[in-house]
Amino acid sequence: MTSDRKQFSLDKNYLIYFINSTAAFICTYFIISILRSFATILIANECDINSLFFLNRIEFLIPQNSNVWTFDATLSIYFSGPFFSFLLGAILSIYYLTKKKKNTFFNVFLFWAFINAFNFFFAAVLTDLITNTGIVYTLYSMNLGQSIQIIIYISVSYLMIHLGALSIKVFVFSSDPYFIKTFQKRIKYLFSSILLPWFFGSLIILSIITPPFSQYHIFLLLLMFLFLISVLYPKNYFLKTETKVHKENKINWIFIITNIVLVFLLRYYLNSGINFFE
Repeated sequence: MTSDRKQFSLDKNYLIYFINSTAAFICTYFIISILRSFATILIANECDINSLFFLNRIEFLIPQNSNVWTFDATLSIYFSGPFFSFLLGAILSIYYLTKKKKNTFFNVFLFWAFINAFNFFFAAVLTDLITNTGIVYTLYSMNLGQSIQIIIYISVSYLMIHLGALSIKVFVFSSDPYFIKTFQKRIKYLFSSILLPWFFGSLIILSIITPPFSQYHIFLLLLMFLFLISVLYPKNYFLKTETKVHKENKINWIFIITNIVLVFLLRYYLNSGINFFE
């Protein structure tokens, strides 16, 4: 009976990790997405290009063939969002990699914050190349050849995989040793805290931001897997554990309710688009 109770408690904790991590993933996705979009809107306004801000896109009110879309304007606007995301990701990653150990939920929230920030840069570059949107306009205007684009594909993918591996290793080392002291527990922990929240969280995000159906967001969320692929190799995260009693893990209901309210407000207010500089 004692063994059954321990197993039930352990499985319950993995479920709690999954729920909290999924909520953190969804929340950080929308926060960084909005900040990134607002940075693009600010730059567009500086270039005298008005726009509407929707939850799933930015709609520029001046056609692409207008004389207002100069090379400098195109370069500034389409690079502003990714550049802001990279800068934010760099700041968050430095803090994440150098911080002292925090509570479990903060660790998960910070992990997803900088993964989402970097994903809005690296995966956005790959997505733009695949869908011929965004940054690709600038690449075409710079007359970059097919070979340069292939180099970009390979370089960005390489950086995403290795940056993800480093961040996950730090994530494991700052986690509760009780849940990662054996190979089997480490697999369950990594899947319940990272891989499953990404998968189900992505489905929830897509259901929130669509319709209209957008292949851009699908590619963006799918390519995030490059950051997380090292989860499939948990032996790389060997950890000398300490002998100590782990703290009871609880669902962060306040954060989850706040998350639901935030998503509802975003859907309601951004459904018809907002013009900040009308």
